[in-house]
Amino acid sequence: MARPHINLDRPLSKIMDDMYAALDGYPVDRGPAILLNPKDDLDNVISTSKSDAAETAEISGICLEDKWEDVRINFVSHQTVRISTKKIDCTYHFGELGFFDRRHPDIASSRWELLKAMARHDGEAKHKDHLEMVVNIRDLKKAISDLRRILRGVFGIADDPFHPYKLHKSYKPKFVLTHRLLD
Repeated sequence: MARPHINLDRPLSKIMDDMYAALDGYPVDRGPAILLNPKDDLDNVISTSKSDAAETAEISGICLEDKWEDVRINFVSHQTVRISTKKIDCTYHFGELGFFDRRHPDIASSRWELLKAMARHDGEAKHKDHLEMVVNIRDLKKAISDLRRILRGVFGIADDPFHPYKLHKSYKPKFVLTHRLLD
């Protein structure tokens, strides 16, 4: 079977349309998309400031009133998550949430891989699990810091998405993080 060609020199929404078409009938509820240009610097697009976070959350359709405790993220495939809050229940592709590699927008970032690895390890990251080796990152603390910034920007919630490290001796999210991955 020939691999479909996806032109990456277009807006992300058009790229996502091609990717969904290439899935050939795979059932995915896309929900509203975050429209990011893969060539933009993510630091300029996803910010922890309240106004930028509010704008990003408004674009994504994820409500600002929710607390982290009201958020549920479930990996339904290697590329998609189902996000549930009191107000929404939608499936998002990693690209729609800003978790793409800036050099290769069709590839998930290491922060996405870290989030997925955390879901596989009971929703948390412990140093003894050696997740940095699983997802090929050098500094787990820095990666979690980046993950905090991205999650705050996507959800528009200013509070820290993780419990204090000292409380659980691990990076444990305040939200529910699960997976339905078979491999």
